[in-house]
Amino acid sequence: MHVLISDRGMNKVLSIDELSENISNECRKILSKEYGKLEIEYPKKRIEKYAEILSALSNPIRLSIIWILLQYDLPVCVLVALLRREQTLISHHLSILREYNIVSERVRGKFRYYSINEKAVKIIKDLFKHLEALLENLERDNSKIE
Repeated sequence: MHVLISDRGMNKVLSIDELSENISNECRKILSKEYGKLEIEYPKKRIEKYAEILSALSNPIRLSIIWILLQYDLPVCVLVALLRREQTLISHHLSILREYNIVSERVRGKFRYYSINEKAVKIIKDLFKHLEALLENLERDNSKIE
C-alpha cells in the first residue's frame, strides 16, 4: 500500500508505514483493502493560508464590521456607535481586515471612511451566502434531534 500525496506538483510517495505510527492495524487493513493506491492532493501551505484568512474572519466584531460595510461606507466613529465598542478596538479590527485586503480606507475631510475592498465584495457576499446555507443545514439537522 502506497499513498501519493501531491502538493502543487511536488509529489511524495509514502508507504503505509510512513504515514503515521498512530495508524492501527485495523486502519492499515482498511487502507490496503479498500483503497489500494491512494492519491491525495494536499496543498499544506495553501491550507495554512486559508486558516489564516478564516482566523481573520472568525471574530464576531470583524464579521459585524464586514456586514455593516457591505451596506455603507462609514467612518470609524459611526462603527463605534453602531457596535457600541471602543474606538481603539474597532480600529484594531479594521487594521486586521485591511491586512487581508478585505476593507479599504479613504480619507474624506478629517475622517477615514472604510468600505469593503471592491475586489472582495462578491467574495464576501458569496461567503455569507455559504455560511447561511451551512447554518440552515445545521439548524435543520439539530431540529431533527430535538
